[in-house]
Amino acid sequence: MVVAATSRGVFTVSGDGKARAWPELPGQVMAMAVQDERVAVAVHKHGVFLATAGADHWTDLGDGLAHRDVRALAFDPHTPNALYAGTEPAHLLRWQDGIWAECGNVLGVPEAKRWSFPIRPGI
Repeated sequence: MVVAATSRGVFTVSGDGKARAWPELPGQVMAMAVQDERVAVAVHKHGVFLATAGADHWTDLGDGLAHRDVRALAFDPHTPNALYAGTEPAHLLRWQDGIWAECGNVLGVPEAKRWSFPIRPGI
């Protein structure tokens, strides 16, 4: 399954080149992670949403998410129901079983105040 995020939303592209739109999101996609049939997206200043291929809606994972400006996402390859999110300001969070938790003290690293994600075009 090829999944693409554009300024107009998220799309699945089939082997014959046909695109199918996923349900609408509340803003621009900043990051995306795909694991099997599951797709997680970070929407500019709105947090993280999760859906499965063919779903008619996104599930908002924002409950308990302390920082909604998520700029990076990754599924844990060893724990199928775990998702990592990198935020601005610099925090690393892990979502599992409906709970967000901070992964260590990223801000305690001396260089943390100089870290940033590049500004995406069109924002």
